[in-house]
Amino acid sequence: MINKKIIIAFFLMLFIFPSYVIASAEELKSKNLINKWFSAIGASKVMLYFENNIVSKVYDIIWPRLFGNELASNQYQILGKEAQAALGIPKKYHVPIKKFNYLMAKFFKNGALTIPGSIYVNENQLDGESYGSRCCMLFHEAAHRKYNDGTCGLMANSCIAGLFIMLTYKLLTYPLPQKYVIWEKIRYQITICSMLCLYIAALVKYSKFIERRADIDSLFAVKCPSCILEESDARRYLFEVINHLIKDHGYLWSKDLNQIAEYLKSENNLCHYHKDKIMNEIVAFSHKCFQNL
Repeated sequence: MINKKIIIAFFLMLFIFPSYVIASAEELKSKNLINKWFSAIGASKVMLYFENNIVSKVYDIIWPRLFGNELASNQYQILGKEAQAALGIPKKYHVPIKKFNYLMAKFFKNGALTIPGSIYVNENQLDGESYGSRCCMLFHEAAHRKYNDGTCGLMANSCIAGLFIMLTYKLLTYPLPQKYVIWEKIRYQITICSMLCLYIAALVKYSKFIERRADIDSLFAVKCPSCILEESDARRYLFEVINHLIKDHGYLWSKDLNQIAEYLKSENNLCHYHKDKIMNEIVAFSHKCFQNL
């Protein structure tokens, strides 16, 4: 029979290890050893080269036909460049901001999506959001770009799927003894089903991990508490009012964003949009006072 140690190692890899990696928002912020290791691999030059020169070339053949190949409006290009620069992505590796075509914008409910070589935005949806929400959305996607999450996920899924197929094949083709054949088959089927369930669980855990990491890294890169509070209001509506399905996919909730915004207030950082907004309000108030004199 197949070596039991291999099956035990597979179970540990799919269940216990991802559970530790997911951790919590606090542990991700403090960057424990495994999170640092994952982040270093994702942001490494090797992974960046692999994404830019191999994976993105393959994606360019398929995805523009599905999502569209038209650049988004200028406001999203500016925000995209600011976000990628703020997250430390070298300028030569910045990717363009494209917009979903008509069909995808209508049926794909996500505000934005990062794939190797491009960041897509749903202009129909984002145009109706506050500036802070649009800013946080672009910064979140830029964090996915920073860590090459599309390529890392593709490679991780391929490796785990390959190992699962190999173990399944060995279990199915291993010669069974004549005695207790039925019970052996049942045990093999249970083992295969268990491995499949753990494989799916590992994919879900990894997805939650990268979304939580992108949220935390991007929000601290935004720095503007006013932008984060506007995004907090949007999250409260999505997660607590309409119960959107993405609320359980690893994203931070409104209360988490409020804590980050409160922390950033002490640094007294505001983006140019909210600085201009405050100045305009001061000017308007002064003008009104002058008229009343």
